[in-house]
Amino acid sequence: MNMALQGTPLNPINGGRFEALRVRTNKEGVRETYQHQGLDLRVEHDTPSYSIYGGTVTGIRNMFDPNVPWSKYREVYNNIHPNTRSAGNLVTVRSYINGNTIDIVYMHLNSVNENLSIGSSIEPGTIIGVGGSTGAANSSSSGGPHLHLYVLKNGVKKDVEDYLYTKFDANANVTRTCNN
Repeated sequence: MNMALQGTPLNPINGGRFEALRVRTNKEGVRETYQHQGLDLRVEHDTPSYSIYGGTVTGIRNMFDPNVPWSKYREVYNNIHPNTRSAGNLVTVRSYINGNTIDIVYMHLNSVNENLSIGSSIEPGTIIGVGGSTGAANSSSSGGPHLHLYVLKNGVKKDVEDYLYTKFDANANVTRTCNN
């Protein structure tokens, strides 16, 4: 269904903190920061996560146990490709905005809303799951539980902030909330 969206996009969580940089040790043993794909919103475990836009659920994965440490993922989830294991539990919502196909992936959920299924139509603000630490968010280097957002516009990676009503400054402080 290709239709124009009405209203204002909603915030995917209440509260949280924006984080876009990670620290890692490179091959030479030097610690460095790097930009990772998407946007992280720091949350407490089991914080409700909401759909930003209305749309159709096109992907669900709800098989990861938040109590399994990242160091055991290769052993426990060896049937999942390593590149997708890191996302943990997730929901993908497809929306159509100004004639463009927008896919937003909500990752690292502790669990997915049990009322959702592939093909479900949802409204902005629908609880899609609860934030947490599945996948790489369960590693010691992730900084703790968070909701990772990833956006594709017509199949091409885009800056998540362009699709949020909430805006952040260079110091990760909220400058505009979904309520003002």
